[in-house]
Amino acid sequence: MVELSRLPGLAGCRSLLLTRKMHFPVSGKWFSVMVLSVFGDESADETQERVFAISGLFGTEDEWRAAEDAWLALTTGEDFHAADWERAGRTDEYKHLALALASAPIAGVAYAIDLVAFNQVYPDTLHESAYLKCFSRLVKNAASNADAFNRSLPEPQISKLEFTFDNRRETKYSAARLYSNIFEEPNWSPAALLASKVSFECRTNPRIQMADMIARECMKDLDSNSWSDQVYGAALKNRTG
Repeated sequence: MVELSRLPGLAGCRSLLLTRKMHFPVSGKWFSVMVLSVFGDESADETQERVFAISGLFGTEDEWRAAEDAWLALTTGEDFHAADWERAGRTDEYKHLALALASAPIAGVAYAIDLVAFNQVYPDTLHESAYLKCFSRLVKNAASNADAFNRSLPEPQISKLEFTFDNRRETKYSAARLYSNIFEEPNWSPAALLASKVSFECRTNPRIQMADMIARECMKDLDSNSWSDQVYGAALKNRTG
């Protein structure tokens, strides 16, 4: 596992996106207790045979509103899907959206898995196994790092993590069940930070569209570098400086 901040960039845009790190408020600066909303999406190469990725973007409601305003000012309400816009040659528009997202107050994580290596090691698993592997890593690491952040302070700063994912018909019910299992995992203290249920939204939601861009960039990075048999992720980290 490596931090996304150490992955190479592409034409400046990807490096800006991948070097964003999650930051939590210090006591008295924003809120004494906060709820973070996590919007997630998944992406795969066009053949759905080489690479799969999932991402989660984090922020308070005020941070999300600021990011959403900047995003909608560029899309003017048009639905964004990273793969479709790239295939249509909308490079400049894509780049402007990437720059807006990189400068937004939200930040996040992404995980990608090499499907070729995964299927070689686990040849008899269900088709959705790669999604659920990345999904569980995203949820558990987000909670674990938020819990570690709370423990590093005199008073906890994060009360809950509320997850909203793309309404993916193929895996929606499996993901909900898996989330419930994580939430109910015994003797695992970070579970207390998870909201009781995960929700799902369609791609008309700009916040899902932002997560789509991050997931696709993570997928492309693993695909272009052909790093096999590894799952890539980035942990939430306290802002430095």
